[in-house]
Amino acid sequence: MDKQVYFVPLVDVSWFNLGPLNPRKNFIADPPPLDLCLKEAEGIIDLMRDLYDGKLVFAVYTGTYCRDKFSEEPFLSTWRRSIAQGGEIVLHTHEEIAGVGTRNGEKEHMTEVIRRQFDKLKSGGVDPVGFRGGLYGYANFLTSLLEELDLKIDFSAAPGINKKDREAVWTGIPCSAFYLCPINKTHRHCHHSLSNILEIPIGTDGKGTENENYHYVDYDLSTLETAIDIWDIVRQRAFDVGEPQFIYTLFHTFSMSNPVMVERYCRFTDYVLANGGQPVTGTESKKIFDQLHIK
Repeated sequence: MDKQVYFVPLVDVSWFNLGPLNPRKNFIADPPPLDLCLKEAEGIIDLMRDLYDGKLVFAVYTGTYCRDKFSEEPFLSTWRRSIAQGGEIVLHTHEEIAGVGTRNGEKEHMTEVIRRQFDKLKSGGVDPVGFRGGLYGYANFLTSLLEELDLKIDFSAAPGINKKDREAVWTGIPCSAFYLCPINKTHRHCHHSLSNILEIPIGTDGKGTENENYHYVDYDLSTLETAIDIWDIVRQRAFDVGEPQFIYTLFHTFSMSNPVMVERYCRFTDYVLANGGQPVTGTESKKIFDQLHIK
């Protein structure tokens, strides 16, 4: 095994004063500072060029507190620039109501907002390749919709998390990529023909379901040491099962304004590249996975 872990450097498009279900942030849901958001996204592209030869996946926000701005100019030009450099784009819904809950389980609403973002990006010359549910939310009805839109990769899974009110239930799933059952996303032994949607989960240590148990590299309560410990566990799984692991790591655009988080990410990158890691896009990850597994 030349590489033990194929990881997708995924970056959520977001802003610092957003946490509608986060009591630590007092359920804040300020409008995004769009000029700053654009500067941070451009900075991410430059950073990923230097770290990963441009490989990354931007999860582009659409949600209650900013429905369309990130799917319009000048952001469309930024996403096209990232694609030209080797990156990819996925849809990223955040359907929260501050201090109340989410609309992740409302089929009509979710179908409408996903199609809306998909159409806006496509009309702007940006071809999304997949989906990521906000707060790890993913209702079972999404699988057929993603297939219909030819979005073949999902990045919603956080192994072990169980928050039914958010449709974020990922109990009993593998800690590496797998194809979704069309009926129930958590069915490991699906009795139906598998869907065409490859689920790539966030890297995890398997010891809990808080953010510090996942490869949420810029989580403020986590540390570089935490991220490295999780990486070592993921890598050891590859040796234990005798095959590479397929995961994603998580960063946020707003962290480009925090030098401490940028330094942490760079140091984490140095470590994983020296310890069995291979950065890939979502599409590359799927291609390699398919070559190694019979679906």
